[in-house]
Amino acid sequence: PATGYTGTDLAFTALGATWRAELGYTDKLPVTTTTLGLDTVPAWNWAAGVELYPGDGNNRLTVQVNGRHLRPGAPIVEPEDLYTLSGELENLFSQDSWRLRTRLLASLAGGERDLYFTPELAWLKLEPNEFYLGLHVFAGDETLYSGYHDPHDLVVLGWRTQF
Repeated sequence: PATGYTGTDLAFTALGATWRAELGYTDKLPVTTTTLGLDTVPAWNWAAGVELYPGDGNNRLTVQVNGRHLRPGAPIVEPEDLYTLSGELENLFSQDSWRLRTRLLASLAGGERDLYFTPELAWLKLEPNEFYLGLHVFAGDETLYSGYHDPHDLVVLGWRTQF
């Protein structure tokens, strides 16, 4: 459906970090009713985040918190309020030959929780190629994404390149 959206954002640097914030309003976000029909509802979205380089500059930390608030007139399948925390910590070491990256995504909706965690170690010495070993860990309530994938945790070994 045709929808209207309005929003604003703000970014600034202070205390050695980049800070960002966003606020948006959608007048007709598509949702699913409890009878499995299509409906549209007004929605507010907001986000606030920070990116900084602690230590010697080889570390990068980003953290972001988000919220989505739906205002339905009738019962819907989607959670009316959703809060998400995401982040990434990246560290280059051994003369930039190795990178350790850890990503996290956690959410809370209607009292249910969702968690996705993925650490990865990559060898970068043969640029543009990198070889990596990673772990994907899922945890959460059964009705959410990570709860559904909870028994599907996996270890990955891979190769990435750029052409």
